[in-house]
Amino acid sequence: MGIAGNKISAAKFTAIEARCDLTGITWKDNEIASQTMGIASTAGIESKAPKIEALPSLARSAVGPLWWK
Repeated sequence: MGIAGNKISAAKFTAIEARCDLTGITWKDNEIASQTMGIASTAGIESKAPKIEALPSLARSAVGPLWWK
């Protein structure tokens, strides 16, 4: 199992809270800027401020169940 392509910016918080054994989990192309990482330094997690871009808003008609439209 792998965790890839995440961008986390949590200046006042711990980025990752692991409550289980992480053996067997691979990390790839993750960028994290946080007060603390929460786990040991791991290959596939880069400690840097990620560039996070806002997504465009969706129209109400573009989401939700079909019967609601």
